[in-house]
Amino acid sequence: MRFSSTLVSLCVVALFLCGASSAAAKVASPLIGDWPLESSTVAGTTENTPDSSGHGLSLASPMGTMHFGTEEGKFGGYLAGNSATTMQVTSALLAPPQLTLLAWIKQNGYPGLLRYIAGRGNDGPTCSGSSYALYTGYSAVAGLHFYVRQPDAAATGVLSDSPPDSAVFDGKWHLVAGTFDGTNIHLYVDGVEAGSPKPASGIGYGSPINDPAFYVDGYPPQASCLGASDFPGQIDEVRVYSRALTAKELQHLAAATGPAPPDLVPEECLPPAKDSDHDGIADACDEDPSIPDNCLLRVARSRVFVYKSKPKARLVVKYKTRAPAKVTTTYKAKLADGKTLKLGSLKKTFKDHGTFKLPVSLSEEDAGKVRSAKSFSVSFKIPRTPKACARAYSKVLTKKEKVAKQTVWFQSDALLGGIF
Repeated sequence: MRFSSTLVSLCVVALFLCGASSAAAKVASPLIGDWPLESSTVAGTTENTPDSSGHGLSLASPMGTMHFGTEEGKFGGYLAGNSATTMQVTSALLAPPQLTLLAWIKQNGYPGLLRYIAGRGNDGPTCSGSSYALYTGYSAVAGLHFYVRQPDAAATGVLSDSPPDSAVFDGKWHLVAGTFDGTNIHLYVDGVEAGSPKPASGIGYGSPINDPAFYVDGYPPQASCLGASDFPGQIDEVRVYSRALTAKELQHLAAATGPAPPDLVPEECLPPAKDSDHDGIADACDEDPSIPDNCLLRVARSRVFVYKSKPKARLVVKYKTRAPAKVTTTYKAKLADGKTLKLGSLKKTFKDHGTFKLPVSLSEEDAGKVRSAKSFSVSFKIPRTPKACARAYSKVLTKKEKVAKQTVWFQSDALLGGIF
């Protein structure tokens, strides 16, 4: 954090941090920004890494400063520890009254003081901190923290408790999240709250904050604060939501094993709510509100069955549509060697709801490959589909369970429950 001695006496502000994701309930999606941190493109002298939320909030830094890794990543690629230049974007969307700021991080050992994972705004050259941030504390309060600065005249900061370093800086991937619910701030590691909530009157986005840039991996250099502030570990899937996620929602996100990053499932959609189709999502929440209204396909919960003793595989999709439509369904296996094997494709009319099945016979060689696959993908194509529907029409199946003489693959945001 960037703390002045006067603010230290307030036990407040300097450089601290927050987090959030995507939904499946009858409410508007709270996802504001989602940065997978897997790749970048260059335009002139600027390097950009995309935002997958749909809001177009790509992060930028000088050309040649972004470095990504893939070895032992949480969800494929990630921002490597040797990226030492802050990535930034400016948008009023990233100044919500309530929020979650989250990221998956991996760091072996305490990374040092005033190392920023992500945050929004600065008051340079005073260097007293951001509107909100996730960071590693200052000398009096070392450790992972989330903080906000309140909208009072002094921009008083409120700092979360911190978890033990051994719970978060242990060389393993952890989901860290800071939230503000309108009354209190919270810091979570893998969905478990660190310490107790801290009351706050709000988040101040006005004076003395004079630069509204949102940033990842280091405090904004334009603030001209002394010392290194980049986070030396690995960072993946930084997200901002427009509400405070609950502990249960964060635990569901943290439980995702990859390779695809998880979608947010609202707490009211998680067990023990009634779930007639046993997909791990409550009946009232089966339809994803992030799907645009003009998309015909509303629900497509998918399973792939792989037989142990027979050279066969079978796709089963439980679907709902806004109106009957001709749908071309294709499924593929991502093999252990990284290659993709197409298993089957079929055009069929989907009614308003029903179950679609697509079995396929395999050669013995391909059957062996499919049994050791890393994941499966399912895509749905409908003529004259709007581009905005593409994300909803593609599913990645990354979780598996053994059932009788077959392995069943299903989506990362679902539970196996029962088999349809």
